[in-house]
Amino acid sequence: MPTIVALVKHVPDTWSTKSLEDDHTLDRTSVDNIIDEINEYSVEQALRLRDENPDENYRVVALTMGPAQADEALRKALAMGADDAVLVSDDALAGADALSTAWTLNAAINTLEDVQLITLGNEASDASTGTLAGLLAEYRQLPALTELQQVELSGGAVKGSREDARGTWVLEAALPAIISV
Repeated sequence: MPTIVALVKHVPDTWSTKSLEDDHTLDRTSVDNIIDEINEYSVEQALRLRDENPDENYRVVALTMGPAQADEALRKALAMGADDAVLVSDDALAGADALSTAWTLNAAINTLEDVQLITLGNEASDASTGTLAGLLAEYRQLPALTELQQVELSGGAVKGSREDARGTWVLEAALPAIISV
C-alpha cells in the first residue's frame, strides 16, 4: 500500500510562558505543548490527497521525533484521520539540530513501506529554520517542492503552485517526492 508520510512537530504553545533549563534548552515541561499549526496543515493536505485519490489506496502515516509527550501531536494527527503514527524518541536526541533531526526522520521513514510522498510544513513555529524539506531531499535523493499553496497528485506525479515576489510558479515532480506546504 503506497504511503504518504506527514511529518508533525510537537511544539510549545506560542502563548505559553517559556523558560530555559540549566543547559540552555527550553524547559518543555513548564509549557503547554501542541501540534505545530503549520504541520497540522501538512497533515490536512496529506489526508486531502489520500481522499482525493481513493483508487491509489494511499495510507497516511504521521511521524514525529521528540520526547514521550510528543505522542500528543500524533494523537491529534490520528484524530484528524491519519491511518498510523510513529514516534521516534530517545534522550540522546534532545536539543537535536536540523541536520540530526533530518537524519533521524530519514532513518524512521526508511522503516516504512512504499513511501510515495512526504509532507511537512514550510517551517516549524518554534525554530523557523525551514530547512527540513531540503535536507530530507538531499538525504533521500528525491525532488522537493517547497512552499506550496496548492497541491495535487495525478499520474504518478505531484504538482503544486507557489507564489513569490516574482509571480506564481507551477512545480511538478515524479513520485516519490517531498512537499512542504
